Amino acid sequence: MIADIRYAIRMLAKSPAFTFIAVLTLGLAIGANTAIFSVVNAVLLRPLPYPQAEQLVRVFGTQPTLPEAPSSPANFLEWRTENQVFTHIATWNGQGFNLTGTDKPERVIGARVSGDIFQLLGVQPALGRDFTAEEDRDGGDRVVILSYEFWQHRFAGDPNAIRQTITLSDQTYTIVGVMPRGFAFPGTRTQVWTPVAFNAAERATRDTNFIDVVARLKPGVSLQQAQANMTAVAQSQAQRYPETNFGVGVKVVSLQEHMVGNVRPMLVVLLGAVAFVLLIACANVANLLLARAAARHREMAIRGALGASRSRVVRLLLTESVLLAIVGGALGLLLAIWSLDLLVSLKPANLPRLGEIGVNRTVFLFTAAVSVLTGVLFGLAPAWQVPKTDLNEGLKESGRGGSDAPRRQRMRALLVISEVALSLVLLIGA
Repeated sequence: MIADIRYAIRMLAKSPAFTFIAVLTLGLAIGANTAIFSVVNAVLLRPLPYPQAEQLVRVFGTQPTLPEAPSSPANFLEWRTENQVFTHIATWNGQGFNLTGTDKPERVIGARVSGDIFQLLGVQPALGRDFTAEEDRDGGDRVVILSYEFWQHRFAGDPNAIRQTITLSDQTYTIVGVMPRGFAFPGTRTQVWTPVAFNAAERATRDTNFIDVVARLKPGVSLQQAQANMTAVAQSQAQRYPETNFGVGVKVVSLQEHMVGNVRPMLVVLLGAVAFVLLIACANVANLLLARAAARHREMAIRGALGASRSRVVRLLLTESVLLAIVGGALGLLLAIWSLDLLVSLKPANLPRLGEIGVNRTVFLFTAAVSVLTGVLFGLAPAWQVPKTDLNEGLKESGRGGSDAPRRQRMRALLVISEVALSLVLLIGA
């Protein structure tokens, strides 16, 4: 095998134009597959970055014209006391603040949250502490927890920022904690969190729906059981408060499914599209190898005359094609890293879990597997065709200038037809 690899390197170096075109073709195709798989892996395949993330659910109110709606504070507070399926149930609603009292005032994206929401998610501040129950009550102390990125931006990572005060929308808040790097809830743009601390008017509000709800299932409770229990709670509320809750139901959805459900079809289609691109690249490079094999026909005939078996020649050719694919895969990995950096910098609003997208061990193994599989795939055509030739006939063909045998011409024509067909499928689909 080492001898085959050395020989393959010499042969590829001997044809720099062919090697460059083949590596570039494979690099673009494998890079596209690696980039899209990186997104699919981060968004669809990996669990959410919370302990026992499968227990996390979103709880929506439903109305005849709205299958998923926010809730009202009064309904939420009753959900909290009447449910039998959640260990914790918490709420939040987005709120913007004007940060003043500094050299550079700015608009800050924040969220009012239940005091136990970080406990529900299973994530504690990296610096400082969580909210207390007293701070989540009307009239409690005004406190704030910062995101790691905001802490770095405004306080340069100073640990003494804890217990300092900042002015948000003309109200003074004491900093009590900093969340870990990369923590993003409810969205990647959230910079600060304050206790929701419903006042008396909000606690009595039942006909205004403006809060979002997240919950953690008790161990062993299924999504269907949670849905049945919350449906019963909603029916009870509709009987007690028909003027506001008539026709109002509850819907329980997996948090991960809620986050990624809308983008799953798009990502699956993209993954299928880049797989077609890879097939086109394989057909392209296989055709190049077949054309190159015509010039090596005499070499293969002489190898046969010296006693090389068919399996030995096939192994040599597959070694060359796999080596070519591995080099193309390395280029593709670099292209994928560059394209993912560009994607993350663009921050597409409809793509969740953007901060988790990147090239990790799983993506690297995927690229390596695709590279080897690709090398075998496009290497099969010349490996299958060349050793079939009769020794005497092969030497005669080589003496006449290495013209292609009819079966190789048919194979090359078939590959061209396949490329055009796959390209048309992609074009029409797009």
